[in-house]
Amino acid sequence: MCAYANNQHQLGKDIGNDPRESSFYQALALCDGVLVVLDAKATPFTRIWCAFEEATAVTMDDAARPGKGHFLLDIATVPSGNPEKAELLTDGLSPEEQKMEATRQEYPGEKSGWLAKSEREQSFPIGVVQEALRKLCVVLAEASKKEDKRNILNCIVGRKGSELHLEPLATHPKYDEVNETLMSIFAELVIRKALAEGLPLTSLVKALREGTARKALRFTFSQLENFGAAELEAVSEALHEKLESLSMAFESCSRLADVAPLGAGLEKLQALTSLDLNFT
Repeated sequence: MCAYANNQHQLGKDIGNDPRESSFYQALALCDGVLVVLDAKATPFTRIWCAFEEATAVTMDDAARPGKGHFLLDIATVPSGNPEKAELLTDGLSPEEQKMEATRQEYPGEKSGWLAKSEREQSFPIGVVQEALRKLCVVLAEASKKEDKRNILNCIVGRKGSELHLEPLATHPKYDEVNETLMSIFAELVIRKALAEGLPLTSLVKALREGTARKALRFTFSQLENFGAAELEAVSEALHEKLESLSMAFESCSRLADVAPLGAGLEKLQALTSLDLNFT
């Protein structure tokens, strides 16, 4: 939060020219993760400092935060129709769901923590996600100060020192990586809800297929009554060739009588080192 990351009486000193030396970056390097709080218009994806924090969250390597491990990215919103209840998409399991999953490892008949997570997240408003997918583009994000946007875009593409004052590039693979990674995260988290509600999957499949910087995906489709061969084929099309780890659960998907469509999806995964499929 800006109020705590920066000295509000000396903002220029705390922010400076290089975003990697700013109080924002230093705070992120100390954290376990980021919580993105979205309004109905997904406004944080239109602001350049928010874009910088999101870009940092998906690209910061272990060298910048030794001993911290995987950087978490959680997403929250409050539905307009129910302002008293926050909805949360979590990067991995919540503490309670972790306990459930640990119990299930010992007692296989118990409920999966991953299924509990999927059910909890199913109430996240899909409209907010669709708005986020529509607005996600770091190069279009706005800034109160023009030089902030210039410095941040140059920082994202790897420029340093005096290069930060150059005119930002209109396009760059690093912009694409940030956009595509964030879109893939959203798509992975909400595809179960989209399937449950019979919504079009085109944008989610595209986001997952293009998010090639993400090497691991996990899907829990367990107990989806309308999940059949057509849905499995759509999910298979979403798998990209650089995946190294894939976990998919189809427990009690009673309409799934033929898993052949999954074959084409798995066949192209030449980098895969870990595969977990559950058809119980």
